[in-house]
Amino acid sequence: MEAKEPETVFTDQAQAIATAISEVLPNSHHRLCLWHIFQNAAKRLSQVFNEFKTFSKDFKKCVYYPETVEEFELEWQALLDDYGLGENTWLEGLYKLREKWAQVYARSHFCAGMTTSQRSESINKFLKKFFKRKLILREFVVQYDKAIADRREKKRLVETATMQTKRNLFCAWNVEYEASKFYTRKIFHYFQDELKKLVDWRLEFENDDGKTRKYKVVKLVTRNLETREIKRSVIYIPSTQSVSCSCRKFEFDGILCAHALKLFRELEFSSLPSKYYLKRWSNDVTYGLDFDIDMEALKSNLDSSSMVQYSELSHIAQRIIVKGTRNDQSYTFVKSELLKLEEKVESRKNSEQRHAGTNDDIKSHNHENDDGENMRLCDPKIQKSVGRGKGRMKNALEAKHSNKKVSSKRKGTC
Repeated sequence: MEAKEPETVFTDQAQAIATAISEVLPNSHHRLCLWHIFQNAAKRLSQVFNEFKTFSKDFKKCVYYPETVEEFELEWQALLDDYGLGENTWLEGLYKLREKWAQVYARSHFCAGMTTSQRSESINKFLKKFFKRKLILREFVVQYDKAIADRREKKRLVETATMQTKRNLFCAWNVEYEASKFYTRKIFHYFQDELKKLVDWRLEFENDDGKTRKYKVVKLVTRNLETREIKRSVIYIPSTQSVSCSCRKFEFDGILCAHALKLFRELEFSSLPSKYYLKRWSNDVTYGLDFDIDMEALKSNLDSSSMVQYSELSHIAQRIIVKGTRNDQSYTFVKSELLKLEEKVESRKNSEQRHAGTNDDIKSHNHENDDGENMRLCDPKIQKSVGRGKGRMKNALEAKHSNKKVSSKRKGTC
């Protein structure tokens, strides 16, 4: 990790883990896995879940939906009041840790939309399909290769579907078409969900200080026969075409929110600034990365000295890659130089192949000449004419005598 702490760490609710993270990774944002929280809620509040069928939906709504601290506080208090949980000790303890699990407190930290320790949990579940507890080492290696092959095959299927499946567009805004070409299939669906929300929001101009423009995006919602306004603050900087929203969805998910898209739509942008298309969500983000190396085939085609060269070049390349990912400037420089080097190597390879082909032609020609010097030329074989000859038919005795004469005449041939 090059001594760089992860921006966010997801764990289950354990005080020992929290203490360790605060000491070892003091600059990382510690988040509690929401899957574990929902599991604990089902155990601690089982009676409430059984009595009220709507509690699960309202509880998740309180966790996920609020985009400001004020909205979260209102939703939390409404949840306690509606279900009579104001004195529940478990919820009181959970509320004290709200900054570690409520989504509204995580929006300033990029998490790629993750809210659970799903990455490690899904990997564990995936590996259990291939490994058993008493697996011997030899079988482990075989099963590991199968697991990797299965993983890559599923990845290829997803990439194929992304590249070959036509996206269904629902609006005439060119930004949707542009996004359909850039995003993967799954991410584009998330982006479309934000586009569909544009009709619910109304954009209102507030002020302009010469450098930034401030807008208010408003939506009316009705709950329990009571209608109220939901407001979002959007700031736009014309000089850099930058936008920021109070919901901070882009900072958290890496996808623009409906509020920012509403602004770009009203300003008649036909294309979004490129900085709002994260490369991690693009179709070609894994281009050239997912390649297989058959080590057995490699060993059979390379001698020991070539294998040493392969290993040495791999280590050099790895060092360059690590140094090239330290910052944006290093990444841009290393990527540019590696692409140039790749072109030079490919050009050299093609030149060597052409040169080798010319040498093979010369050798082949010389070989033919060498064979010609030692070749002994003989008379061609005499083939019997097709059909009947012009002379008369001879009897057996005459034919035998005639064959003896022909044989004596051919003694000079080989």
